[in-house]
Amino acid sequence: MKRAIISNVTGSIIGFIFSLIAIPIQIRLLGSEAYGLIGFIASLQIILVVFDFGLSSSVVREIAASADDDVSKGIVQTGATIYWIVASIVGCLVFVGADWIAQDWLHVKTLTPEYIASAVRVIAIYMILNWPVGHYANVLFALKRLDLVNGLRVAVTVVSQLGGIVVILLTYDLIAFLMWLTFSSFVSVVLHLLFIKRVFPAVTLTPRISLAVIRRIWRTSFDMNIVSTASIIYTQLDKLLISNLLPLSVLGYYSIAYRLMVGATLIPVSIASITLPLFAEKFSRGQHTELVHTYNRISQLILYIITGFTFAFVFWGYDLLKIWTTAETAANTYQTLGILTVGALLNTVTVVGYYLVLATGRSRLLSFIYSAGVIPYVICLYFLIIYLQIIGVAIALILYSLYLIGTLLFYIQWKITNESVIRWLNRNFTAFVIIGFIIFGTGRFLIESSHASSVVIVWGIGVLSGIAYFGLGLFLLEATSRKEIFAFFNTTLRTILKRGN
Repeated sequence: MKRAIISNVTGSIIGFIFSLIAIPIQIRLLGSEAYGLIGFIASLQIILVVFDFGLSSSVVREIAASADDDVSKGIVQTGATIYWIVASIVGCLVFVGADWIAQDWLHVKTLTPEYIASAVRVIAIYMILNWPVGHYANVLFALKRLDLVNGLRVAVTVVSQLGGIVVILLTYDLIAFLMWLTFSSFVSVVLHLLFIKRVFPAVTLTPRISLAVIRRIWRTSFDMNIVSTASIIYTQLDKLLISNLLPLSVLGYYSIAYRLMVGATLIPVSIASITLPLFAEKFSRGQHTELVHTYNRISQLILYIITGFTFAFVFWGYDLLKIWTTAETAANTYQTLGILTVGALLNTVTVVGYYLVLATGRSRLLSFIYSAGVIPYVICLYFLIIYLQIIGVAIALILYSLYLIGTLLFYIQWKITNESVIRWLNRNFTAFVIIGFIIFGTGRFLIESSHASSVVIVWGIGVLSGIAYFGLGLFLLEATSRKEIFAFFNTTLRTILKRGN
C-alpha cells in the first residue's frame, strides 16, 4: 500500500506543479475571459458524466474483485465501447451547438461570439478524445498498476502543459492552445491503449458490448450512475451556472480559486483514491477488522494533511495569489479560495468512507444519499450565486459537505465501524482543526499586529507556521502511521546522503 500511495501522490503532485506553472501564463497572455473559457471545459463534463452509467466505479470494483480474466476482458471492452459512443454523441452535440453556446449562454465582453464558437468546436473534439482516457486509466488502476497510471498522467501533463505554454508564447491564441490540448488527448488515448494491451495481453480492444457483463454490473452501475450524476452536479454545476449568470471573467477568477483548492486536496485525494481496490479485496476475503482499521488510519492521515493546507490557504491565500498571478486576480479570488478550502476540508471527512461503502457493496445507499441532496443543493446554489456571486458558490460547497457528514459518515459509523460519530471526529478531525487554526491564526496575527510588509517576513512566518502544524500534528497520528512516516523520511534521507557521497 505504501508504494501505491507514494506513486499516486507523486504523480498528482508533478501534474499539479505543471498546472501551477501554466496557469499564470495563460491568464497573463490570454486574458481572464479566455481562461474562463478553459474553465468552461469542466462545466461541459456534466453532460458526459450523466451518461457515464456508473461504469467508472463499477469497472474498478469488479475487475479488482474478480479472478476471471474472461470477465475482466468483457468489462474492459464493453466499458470502452460505451465510453466512445457517449463521448462521440455528446461531442457532436456540443460541436453543432457552438454558435448557441457562444451567443446565448456565455457572457463575453472582449472576445467575439464567432471566435468563441470556433473555440467551443475545438473543445468538442477534445471532449471526444479525452473522455475515454478515464476508462482506460481505471482499468490500469483496477489491475493495481498505479505506476503506469501515474507515469502516463505525468507524461501527458508535461507534454500538454509545456507544449501549451510554447504554443501560447508563439501564437497568443486560445484556439491554437485548445488544438494542442486536443492533440495531447489523442496521444494519451493511444498510450493508454498500448499499455493496457501490454499489461493485459488477453484483452481485445475492438468495439463490442457484452450482455453478460451488463447483467453482471447493471445494478451497481445503475446506483453509481445516480451517484456520479449527483456528484457532478455538486462539483461542476457551480461553473455552469457562473458561466451563464455572471461574466466569463468571473468564471476565470473562480476557476483559479478552484484549481488551488484542488491543490489543497491533492495529496489526501490521491491517497484516498487507492483505497477502493484495497477495500474491495479485504471485504471479499471477510477481513472486517483489518478493513475498518485501514479505513480509520487512512482517514486520519488525509485529514491531518489537508487541514494544514486549508489553514495555509485561509490565512495566506492572498499572498500566494498575488505572487502567483496578479494583484487584481488576488483581490478578486482570495476570499473565495479561503471558503472553498474550508469546504474541501469538510468534504474530505467522508471521502475515504465513500470508497468503503462502495467496496462493501452498498451502492444503493450511496445513490440515495447523493440524489436526496441534489434539489436542495441546486436551489441554494442558484440563490447564493445571485446574491453573493462566487463567494456564494464556496458557501454552497460547505453546505454540501456538512450534508455528507450528517448522512454518509453517520451511516458508516453506525453500520460498518460501530463507533460513534463524535468519537471518530474527535480522534481524526477536530484535534487537527484546533491546532491548525491556532498555529496559522497566530502566525497571521503576528504579521498584522506588527504591520510587517516584507515578503521575507510574511512567508517566513508562514513557513514556520506550516512546520509547527505538521510537526505537532504528527504526534496526534496513530502510532503505525507515525512510524511509517518516520521510516519513509529516514529512508529518503539516507538515499539522498548516499547519492551525495
